[in-house]
Amino acid sequence: MGQHSAAQSAAQSKVFSCGVASLTLTKGQPDFKHETQTPMPDRNRPLKLIALDVEDLTVLSAAVQDAILDESEISFDASKGQLILPLRRYAWELPGARRWLFPTKQRRLSVLDFARVLKVEHKGMSKDKSGPLAILALKFEQTGGDEDPSGVMDIVFAGAGILRAHVECVEARLVDQGATWRAAAKPRHGDG
Repeated sequence: MGQHSAAQSAAQSKVFSCGVASLTLTKGQPDFKHETQTPMPDRNRPLKLIALDVEDLTVLSAAVQDAILDESEISFDASKGQLILPLRRYAWELPGARRWLFPTKQRRLSVLDFARVLKVEHKGMSKDKSGPLAILALKFEQTGGDEDPSGVMDIVFAGAGILRAHVECVEARLVDQGATWRAAAKPRHGDG
């Protein structure tokens, strides 16, 4: 009888959960329990992002906007089909980073890595590969047919420079390499 009554009470008891709190209904009587709290995301944690399509690339592009790199640090390994850009990324995801008044100004060392790269070209960049660059956006244009994901990946820099990677498909990673440090200024765009 003990097993039967436990099974009956289990059948009469229903648990509803929305991630913040659970509500248990037992014989029509609600019982609120705050047993499962969904933690807030820690925005100070290093980012680890991967892009496998154009939608993912849009998120990655926003994360690397205003990242600074030295042109001499760009590395392309044709045998591995890998393009690597070490960045000093502006941490837009931190609380207060987008505020106009007293913004949180932080940068973070990161690596932007493109896989399945066939060849790399550049336009509007210095021939001696020296000097700082600031990333404005990442763009992808599919050049293959409907079933062919190949195309060109453009890394657009301030000052009209473009690094173009011919790729088999969209496959990019962004990995932060450590803690943030205070940046001198918040990046600004436009006429203001």
